[in-house]
Amino acid sequence: MKKLIIVFAFLLFACGQENRENVKEEKKVVQEDWVFLNGVYGWGDALNACPVGYHLPDELEWDNYIARNSQSSNNKYWTSFYSVRYVKDYSVVYLQDRSFYSISAYERKYSVACKKDEKIEAKNFADKTPFYGTAYVDSKYADCINERVYVGFEDNVLYQCKNKRLKKVADSLEHLPDSLNVAPDTVVLNMKHMIPCTFGWNGKIVMTGYNFYMYQCYDNNWHGVGYAKLNPVQLGYFRDSLTGVRFKTITIDSMEWSAENIQRSVPGEACYENKKMNCEKYGRLYGLNAQNACPNGWRLPRKNDWVKLFGRFGLNGSYLRTKEDWFLEFRENNDVGFSAYPVGYYDGEFTGFSMEVGWWSYDDENRLYGVLFNGEKFGHNYVIDGKKYYVRCVRNVLEK
Repeated sequence: MKKLIIVFAFLLFACGQENRENVKEEKKVVQEDWVFLNGVYGWGDALNACPVGYHLPDELEWDNYIARNSQSSNNKYWTSFYSVRYVKDYSVVYLQDRSFYSISAYERKYSVACKKDEKIEAKNFADKTPFYGTAYVDSKYADCINERVYVGFEDNVLYQCKNKRLKKVADSLEHLPDSLNVAPDTVVLNMKHMIPCTFGWNGKIVMTGYNFYMYQCYDNNWHGVGYAKLNPVQLGYFRDSLTGVRFKTITIDSMEWSAENIQRSVPGEACYENKKMNCEKYGRLYGLNAQNACPNGWRLPRKNDWVKLFGRFGLNGSYLRTKEDWFLEFRENNDVGFSAYPVGYYDGEFTGFSMEVGWWSYDDENRLYGVLFNGEKFGHNYVIDGKKYYVRCVRNVLEK
């Protein structure tokens, strides 16, 4: 009898401990319209961990949270943001110490914070095939949010998430034939790179670069809104009143660009390989006083100017590069008149000729930096001491 009492008491104690552990595991920390869950979660569990009325925040929502709160935990937190690569895989973005990092999701366990859903006004869309994001279609890794609709990674087939598994619900997306004269908030390469439609993206428009089709994020679903209506570009000339030199211009939407590299002489400028004929053909290379190279009424481009320029053509560099002089043989050549020659830059020595070109620009915080273009993609370089890049000047057509 004494042994039975001891065993019974031990079981009561063990159950009590287990209940206390469960209570501890379910405990939530509430802060404003955020809920922080205890414990760590795998990617699939994290997607479905938030209570009703809350969701896993995306990168934009974390940005806003960081801006309002000076202190943040050292924990690693999942986001709902991911990017799909060319291979059949994706990287998930997580937050640590107020910075974002990208990593393969599987076999990882991080903390979970949940953002309260926002009220959204009712809105009607003509299409009937909205979707949440891109599906990683693989029987082994099919993590998804229950009841959400996804588009297939390779075939545009629509899938719905049931019990954390994807079930086919339609053969393909339907694209509306309408064209819209609106500017996208961002451009993705194709459907394989569609980011999830989360609350931070609500109202924003994404354009796919391969066919200029646009989707709008609304209420956790991407809705097709039609094809982008691309206004024709206008070519022209501008005469520099100081030097008398006339240079080509190209007007794209509301911005007028110099359609060739500037040749105005300022202290410290150089010709590629110190050959005068290169200045005459390709423009001059400038140091940190590059702003002085722009004529009155013109300025150096800012980051957003480049973003709009590249996004305008759907991330397709063939519309901006010249048809000749590139070392690589690109399959497409569609130069609209921007005519980016691969004329390199100066970095202690002249480099990059036939492979890339570098221009001066300002970022959103008014910092000078170098913009690099390799014929397909833009890059940037903030290490600018001793560098010399070319100059393209811009002005708003409404301010002429």
